[in-house]
Amino acid sequence: MMLALLLIFSITTAAQDSQTEQNPEIARLLSRAKDGYTDDQLRLALAYQSGKGVKPDMTEAAHWFLRAAHLGNVAAQNNIAYLYFTGQGVERSQEEAFKWYQRASSEHSAPAQAMLGFMLINGIGINRDQQEGAKWLIHSAQQGYQPAEFNLAILYAHGVAVNRDMEESMHWLRKAAGQHYAPAEFLLGTRYETGEGVSADVHEAGKWYLRAAEQGYPAAQNNLGVLYERGSGCVQDMQRALSLYRHAALQGNGSAFTNLSFAYANGSGVERNYAMAYFWALLSQHTSHPAAGERAQDYLDALRGKLGDDDTGRTEAQADEWLRQHPIVSKEWDLIELPAAGAANLTAGMPPPLPQ
Repeated sequence: MMLALLLIFSITTAAQDSQTEQNPEIARLLSRAKDGYTDDQLRLALAYQSGKGVKPDMTEAAHWFLRAAHLGNVAAQNNIAYLYFTGQGVERSQEEAFKWYQRASSEHSAPAQAMLGFMLINGIGINRDQQEGAKWLIHSAQQGYQPAEFNLAILYAHGVAVNRDMEESMHWLRKAAGQHYAPAEFLLGTRYETGEGVSADVHEAGKWYLRAAEQGYPAAQNNLGVLYERGSGCVQDMQRALSLYRHAALQGNGSAFTNLSFAYANGSGVERNYAMAYFWALLSQHTSHPAAGERAQDYLDALRGKLGDDDTGRTEAQADEWLRQHPIVSKEWDLIELPAAGAANLTAGMPPPLPQ
């Protein structure tokens, strides 16, 4: 057994050596990394993580991040913490993630402080301590780290670990949005649309939705689409609304699925097509914003009633295939977005009454 393990190790090492021989820069990094130069250990880890100049290998990336982290490299500490948090290249361990974020936080790393705050507030990898978590978020936000500013705005809006204070919430939200942080731009848009913490102003809402949408933020694309469909604060433009819904839908936004379903069922901006309405409604059922909400089953049944058995089965198969090719996962804007940060995803209306 020992011989077999040694043989496997030697084959792996030979393969890695072959890779580095083909890339002089990687070979130089590997040589210096083995000599204990932490900056080069970090660069080598990042190369293995990204596949830049070498075959991607998350296990090797984790190995070199960990070596540099033990030698005090703060960036490496952040990276190995993230890998432990997500289970990439190492066995997932929220406790190890917390330990490394804590070490990086003690060196005044704003991203680590924000993540440490998130874990403490939510009791991830450590016993829940919301006051301590808020303290670390404040430290991070005071360094201008946008995700921390954004989440601090959430804490003040909901009175979590701090006294509820909408003025303070708006202060931190504006700071994050002013740095073009898309989740903050989106949330600021919802504040202006709903009048929460600020005077309602649909024009201002549209401006902030647009800024976040231009960065590809799906909830903002959807909400901006709703404004165009309604003509709220802008000239009504159903084609632009549909385009925005489609962009959001491709990123798995449930409200966009619903809005596309209603558009096809109503024939709004597109030819009425019950198969397409059913397709998008089916997809929405796999999200937190299913079409028609509590009336979802009635809506689906009504659409099935417009389709024959063959069309129903064919559409369901197409929806299943779409889900296989487009897993519904949120784009990872930042890990530390708090559960309380879920601002409103808009739908254009109630499920349409289908013609008899």
